[in-house]
Amino acid sequence: MSLTSINAAVQLVEKAMSALNGIRERSRSSQDTELNAHISTLYDELLALKEAVIRLTEENEELRRELRRTADEKHKPELKRVGSANFYFDGDKGPCCQPCYEANGILTVLTEQEEWNGGIRRQCLHCKEYFYEKPKNRPNPSGGGPGGPNRWMG
Repeated sequence: MSLTSINAAVQLVEKAMSALNGIRERSRSSQDTELNAHISTLYDELLALKEAVIRLTEENEELRRELRRTADEKHKPELKRVGSANFYFDGDKGPCCQPCYEANGILTVLTEQEEWNGGIRRQCLHCKEYFYEKPKNRPNPSGGGPGGPNRWMG
């Protein structure tokens, strides 16, 4: 039952209670005991209906909270290592930015792979961070290429 349906049911019960209260007040001056007994029974039944609607409203809200909790638990993305980087994947959606998800709960799909400086990277367009699946080539720490740092000397 949707929230609007519940609200409509509550409003109908309240209008019926109001109408019944008016009839009950007018019947107090009546000498017809059978009519008064029927009105009293109707009043009791309407109060029971109102109580049932309230219980259903509370139960419905609890079920909605439980559904939200269950949905949140089911849809936790999976963290996977791709090359040198960790990305989140949610089924077919991914790779997604790890910092954005962990800090804000936002699953932001990264850009396509891009070759850059001999490496492969992706970018998160939300936080502008770069992620390197294959780190860029770094210069040789000895200072030179295949011939070493002093190749030019001979």
